Amino acid sequence: MAYRELPVSDVPAKQQLFIAPGHFSQHFDVDLFGMDDGYDPDPQAAFRLIFQLGAGYMIYLYVVQMSRPADRHFYHSFWVKDCAVAEVEMEEFGPPDQVIGGPLELPLVYTRLQILTGARAVDYEIQRITFDARLESEQLRLTAVWYLDGHARLLWQNQQGWWLESDTADTLCLPMGSQLYFQI
Repeated sequence: MAYRELPVSDVPAKQQLFIAPGHFSQHFDVDLFGMDDGYDPDPQAAFRLIFQLGAGYMIYLYVVQMSRPADRHFYHSFWVKDCAVAEVEMEEFGPPDQVIGGPLELPLVYTRLQILTGARAVDYEIQRITFDARLESEQLRLTAVWYLDGHARLLWQNQQGWWLESDTADTLCLPMGSQLYFQI
């Protein structure tokens, strides 16, 4: 899969995530946001949302790995990536205990989406993207929303997987084998 990222500085308000990876807790500024485009023929390939975070001189990554439609498996991990004043080795801390923030307004990494289900393809223009992280009843709930033309929304949630929502039609859980292709 191809990967593309953009600076979050294009979004008007400061975007932050609170992350508690176990040994420390901190608010992080979101500096860059990136995601995969979906063009991988491997049906087991997962999408990633990658947030590059800053805190002082340190640079971190928060990675959310989302399985293909109809598979609810997800994985998320927190990494130290770099330091502005010293050389450091990239290191994975594993899944954070807490992630709280949002809804974050994210840059439009891709502006078009094609959903392929069987032989049927539907194309959408992406209007905006948000990401929300919160604790509900001690459980982490991550939600990414792609707002599409025609009053539709593509949603992903770590507890429910992928689905398509519309103001004019019923909510549709994307069936196994559906393909999502993000385009510039």
